[in-house]
Amino acid sequence: MPAPPKSAICGGVLMAQILEDAGLPEGVFQVLPGGPDVGEALVQHPLVKMISFTGSTAVGKRIGETCGRMLKKVALELGGNNAQVVLEDAELETASSCGAWGSFLHQGQICMQTGRHLVHRSVADEYIKRLAVRAGNLACGNPWQEQVQLGPLINEAQAQRVEDIVTRSVEMGARIVVGGKRNGNYYDATVIADVTPDMPVFSEEVFGPVAPVMAFDSDAEACDLVNDSPYGLAAAIHSGSTERALKIANQIRVGMVHINDQTVNNEFQVPFGGMGSSGNSGRFGGPANIDEFTTSQWISVMEEGIRYPF
Repeated sequence: MPAPPKSAICGGVLMAQILEDAGLPEGVFQVLPGGPDVGEALVQHPLVKMISFTGSTAVGKRIGETCGRMLKKVALELGGNNAQVVLEDAELETASSCGAWGSFLHQGQICMQTGRHLVHRSVADEYIKRLAVRAGNLACGNPWQEQVQLGPLINEAQAQRVEDIVTRSVEMGARIVVGGKRNGNYYDATVIADVTPDMPVFSEEVFGPVAPVMAFDSDAEACDLVNDSPYGLAAAIHSGSTERALKIANQIRVGMVHINDQTVNNEFQVPFGGMGSSGNSGRFGGPANIDEFTTSQWISVMEEGIRYPF
């Protein structure tokens, strides 16, 4: 596995050490720290029969192009702009808890992060109020020095990117309810209201602790807003009616839907993957790994050969 320069230790070296301590034979699992050159060499090598990539959509598309030319099997798990849909019959205390967890866990640096909160107009103000209280209770700072819930973003460039997305959205009419402040690599848990589909905080994958809230008026409009994104990884639907939630789930183009829960779900026995810009619809995890990471071979045997008509 190639290990990105920004996460080579926890994303590679430690995993290799754990597997070595567990008794895995030498050479079975290898870590190759480096940048794009290392990854590209691995993808293009003829002895590598399959690539499983988790990362950005832009890099995933390039890997997919290379593997396509080489007729090499590839599983792509890419970005996401995941929606949480809150219907007017939802239990708002639960929905706001799920929304906060989905948007602020790991500072929002997860492909399954809740990037868009779509809330029925009749309960939008109350949902925003409850979500803002939860966000305001989250302390942001250095976890090595103080008791906090949010640590730093991976680097200052990403923190600046989050700040830029929020700033541009506010200039277009969005309203910061709570948060919206950056201090170096740290960015406070942020709730934004009055969001519209043309704003970058709605259309782009923020990858930071930002919860944009947009109101809708009908189930059909909610489905259109979910599908108005090229991404299709995960979604959550909150409703007092399982039947109604399932009907919406069947109309949205995402790989995973969680009813009355949040978007950051990953159970290792369940096939994982997305659609559109979130991946090539590959599924891995649990029994699905057998099909995803192997190939089948048909062998037929005749004890005596068959003589055909010609």
